[in-house]
Amino acid sequence: MKFTCERQELMEALSVAIKAVSSSPNSPILSGIQINAIPDEDGITGEIELRGTNNELYIVTRARAVVEEGGSIILSARYLYDFCRNFRGIDIIFQEDRGRNMVNISSGDAKCDLLTMTGEFPEPKQHQAAATFTAASGSFKKLISEVCFAAAQENEISGKAIFTGCLLDLDDTDINLVATNTHRLAIASGKVEGDGAKAQTIVPSRILAEIGRIMPDTDATITVDISRETVVFSFENMMIATSVIEGVFPDYRRVIPQELPIRATINRSLFQQAVTRASIIAKSSNIAFVVKLAFSQGIVVVSANSQAIGFAEDKIEAAIEGGDLTIAFNPDYLADAMKVMNGDEVIIDMSASLKPAIIREPENDSFRCVITPVRTKN
Repeated sequence: MKFTCERQELMEALSVAIKAVSSSPNSPILSGIQINAIPDEDGITGEIELRGTNNELYIVTRARAVVEEGGSIILSARYLYDFCRNFRGIDIIFQEDRGRNMVNISSGDAKCDLLTMTGEFPEPKQHQAAATFTAASGSFKKLISEVCFAAAQENEISGKAIFTGCLLDLDDTDINLVATNTHRLAIASGKVEGDGAKAQTIVPSRILAEIGRIMPDTDATITVDISRETVVFSFENMMIATSVIEGVFPDYRRVIPQELPIRATINRSLFQQAVTRASIIAKSSNIAFVVKLAFSQGIVVVSANSQAIGFAEDKIEAAIEGGDLTIAFNPDYLADAMKVMNGDEVIIDMSASLKPAIIREPENDSFRCVITPVRTKN
């Protein structure tokens, strides 16, 4: 095998493939990156295909290359990445030395020899798609960013893996992405080009968030194939397959409150800053991590109290409809929801001090975050 690849293009592909490589793999071969050099019909130009997997996540990326001799090798992901990142030449040349089980990698005046790894590199799992849809990459990327934050961390809810995932709920051309840790729920809705099928599957939220970061923020088409055990995302020059979480996601529609007569519209930036300041005090409390919101007469008072540290209070103008209300929330839940918003204002729809509220943007029904309030002593 021998090929030459532009360093920048190689690093872009390698930096994606390596995301699937575990730092503590259960098999030595899973610490490697497989490189397949594929010549074109002219026998010179072509591409390289880089593969990385940890058995849960499988990533295939491609880069253009001048392929003089095709072939396949497996190299240590860690050392391959570190050497290529620190080369300073424009191009990087790979040439296999089969007699020594080595690959010579050179760029400019620098070079190194890396031992090839022996063993069978896993192939992507074969799957029969039960449903397929396509969407604009940038639009789907936005949906992902709007929900993954609401999922539970892996050590947060013992024995309930479904809450560490994000539900993909497809109904022909309508899709909802939903995540919850049982105290908050985020839902983002969008339109896709479907094949008429309905499907529900749960994707690990940390993996889905990583896929969202990899996806281009463009109108390029992404294809998503959903099967019983795997979801495959294909776009541009890469394919990402992830195992799904087994289990039944709760009926999220029943969680979304319908009757919310009290509405407050607030400047998002000012409200976000006030919540951040109050949370500094709230974090020091040994009673509960909460900020209190008091809505009355065109003002929302954001406050937090700690017997150990002191008291914080902010007053912000707000358009309040439906009456006065005092309600308390985990400040991180408020802040996380606002971080994925883009508008100048935020709306909080409420009904009572101990009933769930919805935080959203004006005139935008595609994203909602349901937050359960916290009971306080006063």
